[in-house]
Amino acid sequence: MKIIVYSSTFLPNIGGLENIMAGLAEEWSAMGHTVIIYTLTDQSANSHDLSFTINVKKSVFQLYKAVKKADIYIEANISLKNSLVGLCYNKKWFVVHHTPYFHQKKWSGILKNQLSKFAHNISVSGYIAKALGTPSTVIHNFYSPQFKRINFGKREYDFVFLGRMVSDKGVNKLLDAVIHMDATCLLIGDGPERATLKQLSENTDLKNKIHFAGLLSGVALTNALNNSKVMVIPSIWEEPFGIVALEGLASGCIVACSDRYGLREATGGNAFLFDPEIPESMLSAMSNALVFEPDYTYLKSVEKHLQKHTRASIAEQYIRFFENTCI
Repeated sequence: MKIIVYSSTFLPNIGGLENIMAGLAEEWSAMGHTVIIYTLTDQSANSHDLSFTINVKKSVFQLYKAVKKADIYIEANISLKNSLVGLCYNKKWFVVHHTPYFHQKKWSGILKNQLSKFAHNISVSGYIAKALGTPSTVIHNFYSPQFKRINFGKREYDFVFLGRMVSDKGVNKLLDAVIHMDATCLLIGDGPERATLKQLSENTDLKNKIHFAGLLSGVALTNALNNSKVMVIPSIWEEPFGIVALEGLASGCIVACSDRYGLREATGGNAFLFDPEIPESMLSAMSNALVFEPDYTYLKSVEKHLQKHTRASIAEQYIRFFENTCI
C-alpha cells in the first residue's frame, strides 16, 4: 500500500506524537509499504536515518495531489484545513486521535468533532474514543524497545517520576506523599515547575529523600528506571493514554498511578491506582506498591500486556484495520 501521513509536527521535534508516528512509519516501511510523511516541521536539521520520505507541506493542493495517488491517507489529529483533502477522499481518510478536542472549548473543537464523523477514526485510548462522540476504533500506542528490564537485583530508589515538571503532572503531590514516608524518590525530567519543586525539596523533611536527575535519554534513562522500585504517575489532567506507564512496566518497575482517563488502560490492570486529589489514597497506593512482591501471575500479566504494545504489534493492528476498512 501507498500510505500518506500528515502530521503537523514531526521529527526532529521531540514528543510523544512525533515518536509514535515516526515509529509507525518505520514499521509500515519494514512491512513493504510505501510511506510518505507531510509535515510543517522544518527538515533541514533532521539527522535521522529513516526508511520513509518526509516532505514539508507547502499547500493543501500539494497534499491533495499526493493523496489522490495513495491508498491510505492518515492525519495525526484532525486538521481543519487539511480535512478538505480528507473530505474529497473520505473512503481512504483515516484520523488518528491522540487527544480529545472538547477541551479547546471553542468553535474549532466542536468543528473537529463534527468533521470526524466523515472519517475512519482511530483513537489511542477508550477515553479519547468516548470523548470523540462518533464511532472510533481503539488502537493503543506502543512503547519504545529501549525500555527493558536489565536489573533483577536491588534498586537504589524507592520511587521514580518520569515526565515534564508541570502542575498538571502532579509532581508536588508526589513530594507531599514522600514527606510522610521513609523513602527516596528520583525525579527525571524538566519543566517550568522544576525550580519551585527543587526549592520545596529543600524542606528538611525532603532534603535527603529527593534527587533531581534532569533530562535523561538512552542508556542513562534505561539505567535510571532500572534503579527504581516504583514508578509513580500522579497526573491530575486528562492523560490521553499514558505511554510512561508502559515504559515503567517494561523497566521492571511496579506502577502506582492516577485512576483516571487513559492511564488505567495503559497499565492493563497491572498497577496500584489512586485518586491524586485525595492524599490518603495516593499514600496508600504508594505504600502498597513499595512492599509488593511480584508473583508469577503478575509477571505473566505484565508480559502479556507489554507484548500487545510493541511497535510491531501496534503497526500490524493499523494495517489490518486499513485492509478491513478499505476492501
